[in-house]
Amino acid sequence: MNCTHAHDHHDNDTHAPRSRSSSVLRILLVSGLLLLALALPEIVAGLLAKSRGLLGDGLHNLLDVLGILPLLFGLWIVRRTPSERFPYGLGKAETLTALVVVLLVFSSALTTIALSVWGLLHPLPVALPRLAMIMALVSAVVNILVGFLQVWGGKGSNDLALTASGYHALTDAGLALGVLAGIAAAPLGYPRVDAVAGLLLGAILMRSTLPRARTLLSRLMDGIDHGILEKIREGVSSTPGIVSIDDVRARWVGREIHAEIALAIDPELDTRSAHELSEEIQHRLLHRIDNLTRVFVHFHPAGDEPHLHRWRGPHRHDGLPLHSHTSQGLSLS
Repeated sequence: MNCTHAHDHHDNDTHAPRSRSSSVLRILLVSGLLLLALALPEIVAGLLAKSRGLLGDGLHNLLDVLGILPLLFGLWIVRRTPSERFPYGLGKAETLTALVVVLLVFSSALTTIALSVWGLLHPLPVALPRLAMIMALVSAVVNILVGFLQVWGGKGSNDLALTASGYHALTDAGLALGVLAGIAAAPLGYPRVDAVAGLLLGAILMRSTLPRARTLLSRLMDGIDHGILEKIREGVSSTPGIVSIDDVRARWVGREIHAEIALAIDPELDTRSAHELSEEIQHRLLHRIDNLTRVFVHFHPAGDEPHLHRWRGPHRHDGLPLHSHTSQGLSLS
């Protein structure tokens, strides 16, 4: 007996994804308005005060406003229902969007370092230090608010892109404080403090993006943490009626995990009993593992080869040349 069963956790919670998307949308709109209200006067203040650091920070905040656009696009495309062309949905668009945000952060770090190097070579006095210091402080406060708001919303909805954007905003708050320190130190005879702080913070920003980029690239390539596979095995092995666990696979699809399991069961087990066993396994796993939303279970009689790694030796049929079947597809002999 060979049989397969699939279960989607959203079958019992159809409104949750839409509710989470609405919450993320509100956070993005509030963040965009706050950053836009900050960036424009900060750029003007940077020009009036002749502060490269403040001007660079203002332009950086304006770039962050533009960076919200791919987040909104990702949010829109992920909400689209599966279609005939994309039967598995467009969940991976969220991971791609998060990667775009990380690349924007990386480019911001490079820009910060370039401006800082220029400031080291060509230091200039600040014309209106008090105005510049006030705007730098306001920039730090606004970015802290935006950062905590986005990290809180991103972790609550398991939105990678929003979480990455939130950590970026918190790092921007550090950049603004570095600008503030540089402006305050310039009248004391240390005109290069701003540039040194910018170099350090730019380097920190670059370093923080690398682990996130690796995680996102791994998910795009269907990489999965070994601990998740172990949790699946533990959940299945504790279920009565399973003879052996022959294969376990899982991958991220946006913020969700989809799993495939090949299990050996008693050959004498009837179809109804196998179906009930599948339901029990799926229910147990969906409530045991965070972010797991879909489980595909394949049963085969104990002693047979597992379906997910099935190999069939060379044979002919339907007029085809001699060929064999492996887990990689059809192979001509």
